[in-house]
Amino acid sequence: MKLKIRNFKIKNNSEIPLIVSGIGNCCGCAQGTLINIGNEDDIQDVINKINSKKGDIIIFSERIDPDFTKIIKISKGVVTLTGGRNSHVSCMTRELGIPAIIGVNSLKIKELFGKKITIDSLAGIMAGGFK
Repeated sequence: MKLKIRNFKIKNNSEIPLIVSGIGNCCGCAQGTLINIGNEDDIQDVINKINSKKGDIIIFSERIDPDFTKIIKISKGVVTLTGGRNSHVSCMTRELGIPAIIGVNSLKIKELFGKKITIDSLAGIMAGGFK
């Protein structure tokens, strides 16, 4: 598998100036709409949104377990509240080459649900808006 690493800097949109940090995982950056997955029951609904909506999706969940594999494979990035470098989601996203930020340090992330964001998994930061 060949990984594509995009070189861009996060530039905050004045409308959404929030920056959230956590443990960077894998390599690269991703841009897309942040979608919250509350539990396993939401997975199929989110997959339907991804298939019907143009644009890229970055998924967020408080925790991610093996049931989330299907949706992680089709997302552009992953953000979680819990986990660490050796957690299941860290290993999975590294193996799939999907940028991820694990263990974000802010509950303010809820303000970004449904909005366009950029994540930089090398630096472990997420910001509202696109470059």
